[in-house]
Amino acid sequence: MVGSVSKIVKENTLALLLSAVLSIFAGMFLQMNLERMVMLPAVLALIPPINGMAGNVGSILGARLGSALHLGIVKPALKKQHALGERMLDSVKSGITSFFVISVVIGGWAWARGLANPVAFAATFFLTGLILTPLVILSSTFIAIFSYMRGLDPDNIVGPLLTSIADILGVLSFLLAQTIVLF
Repeated sequence: MVGSVSKIVKENTLALLLSAVLSIFAGMFLQMNLERMVMLPAVLALIPPINGMAGNVGSILGARLGSALHLGIVKPALKKQHALGERMLDSVKSGITSFFVISVVIGGWAWARGLANPVAFAATFFLTGLILTPLVILSSTFIAIFSYMRGLDPDNIVGPLLTSIADILGVLSFLLAQTIVLF
């Protein structure tokens, strides 16, 4: 029992430290684009739900993959597997649907607030989700399988790492979507 607690603490500490370092990059990308972001300050309100939703989609997949790896349903290899593909596809559907529903809500909010272009506001959010969801799913899958292959418990690794990776990818996807839709 003590060995397992010690292993969990070591794995969590490593994942959390790496997450803290990775999260700095998300802030750096925002800082580098601050002038562009300040031009439309309401757009800044989109960053937390984007990062939160992406982190949730990826963490849920990571937890499902961790269980599937432990149970032997998914093999620890980055190759075509029905069970792995099924879980990834379910996550794509969930992520895209979530981003779509929230983009409609955000479009309504932007319209009610009298923002200049609520459709562009909602489209930026949804396009970000379209770009971000597959990236987060691939990241989650890779981290879960790689950590399992290295003898680490994906349940200790995927959540913290994926949250930070989703923050970075979320900011980058958002900036790309904003460039496509608004500028």
